[in-house]
Amino acid sequence: LGTLTKQMKIYRSIGRMVHFILPLFFILFISSCSKSINNPWSLEKDNVNSPWVSARLSLASVDVFRDLSIELIQTAHNRKMHVSAYSKRFTPSDNSPLLVPLHLKINKQASTVLCQSIDGGQKLTLPEETSNLIINHLLNGDQVSLFIDQYRAELDPITFKARFKDLEDFNNATIAKVQKAL
Repeated sequence: LGTLTKQMKIYRSIGRMVHFILPLFFILFISSCSKSINNPWSLEKDNVNSPWVSARLSLASVDVFRDLSIELIQTAHNRKMHVSAYSKRFTPSDNSPLLVPLHLKINKQASTVLCQSIDGGQKLTLPEETSNLIINHLLNGDQVSLFIDQYRAELDPITFKARFKDLEDFNNATIAKVQKAL
């Protein structure tokens, strides 16, 4: 009977520790995942062991009926930015069926640029100047909003900066690797 009482006390103390430790582990697990959960931008690196190295920084749409997806493709030689929608084609400009007006709002200033339509009218390639303008404003901490038809994208500079730095680091390493191979 004495050893049974001791075992019961041990089990109770273990049970109390589990009730204390289990929530602590859960909190630690959630906080360790929070960096990837909080940053909606994803970075994918392709063909790491070939001379055609590229990386893709993307922001996926949450609502395919209202949100735009953003994609920044980086190679050792150039960078292209694309904007996509998945539920229907963009409305082309009056002047050309291959050009679509993209409306920008940066620091409460609105502007419109014409972008080349590709992939059946649901994807646009932004002009290089527009891509550079968006990137520079985001890196300077400015909120950027994009609008096409009923679609929109709100680009947060804080989450963008972290992933863009990873893209730049990857690109610099790639350029050094290509130059070394030459």
